[in-house]
Amino acid sequence: MLHRFMPEADLKDMWPLPADPLTVEFDLQALVGPLMREAGKRKGPQFGPGAGSLRTKVERLAKAGAVGVVTVRGPRSFLDAEELEADAFAPLQRQDGVVGEPFALPIVQLKWKAADRLLRVGKGKRKISALQEAIDTKLVPQSAELPGSR
Repeated sequence: MLHRFMPEADLKDMWPLPADPLTVEFDLQALVGPLMREAGKRKGPQFGPGAGSLRTKVERLAKAGAVGVVTVRGPRSFLDAEELEADAFAPLQRQDGVVGEPFALPIVQLKWKAADRLLRVGKGKRKISALQEAIDTKLVPQSAELPGSR
């Protein structure tokens, strides 16, 4: 699961398994510590734990002048083929603070297959998986105007 996001990390050395995996005792600090050290070595921007939340992203977009948000859970975000095929929407409920507090902007959720069809129209003809991979590997936004949006 982590190799996709940290391809250069030698994860098997990070968490060596004993001869009998059933004897493993999980110590959260021992599991998270090496992961956080490895994540700190990554190039590109470093964000705090809450920076990636939908609420934080929507608030940043509102401050930048956006009037609405379209969210897509990219195909590289799913853990297995079954979850990828289901393409379920992420819950929009607030996980912290006041439950039911509205977002700063209206939000539309779009399934990744629909986003793929939308992106393949016009000159760009890109797949959402390719955009997501470029964002994950180059750590650079892949923003562009959608075909027919003018």
